Amino acid sequence: MKFLRRRINCAKFLALIKNSIKAGYVYKSDFYVSDVGIFQRNATSFILNNIYLHELDIFMVLLAKSFKKGKTRRKIWKVDSKDPFDPNFRRLYYIRYVDDFVVSILGSRKDIVDIQTKISSFLLDEFKLNLHNEKMFITRFSKTATYFLGVFIKDN
Repeated sequence: MKFLRRRINCAKFLALIKNSIKAGYVYKSDFYVSDVGIFQRNATSFILNNIYLHELDIFMVLLAKSFKKGKTRRKIWKVDSKDPFDPNFRRLYYIRYVDDFVVSILGSRKDIVDIQTKISSFLLDEFKLNLHNEKMFITRFSKTATYFLGVFIKDN
C-alpha cells in the first residue's frame, strides 16, 4: 500500500484495493481468507499489475538501449545476405500485457542468459517477485513457435 500511495492519489481507489486484499475468495462453495494479495481475476488486478510493472517497462527500455549495438548487420562475404551471427549487431525487444511478457533478443546465447539474469534480479530486488519457471524459457523463434496472448509467434 505504501508503494501504491506514492503513485495513486485517489483515496477511494486505495480503499478499494485495501478491501480487495482483505476480501478473500470462494472456491468450491468454501470461503477462504486471503493475506497473500489480490487474486488474478480481481477487477483491480489489471490496474495494479500495470502500476507495479511500469517500473519493469522503464527498466526494459533502458536495458534495450544499452544492449543495442550496430546500425545494420554485416553482409556475408560474396553473398547478398545479412549475417545472422554478426557480433556487432544486437537488439532487444520487449512486449508486456498485464503480468505476461516476451523478450526477443538478437544476440548470442550468452547475451540471452545475461539479459534473463538481469530481468530476474530486477524483479526480485525491486518487487520481491520471481519469474515463473514453467512459463520462462529460451527458444529460437525460427525453430519453435511461442504462444503469447493467444497468438503463436514464429520467425520464418
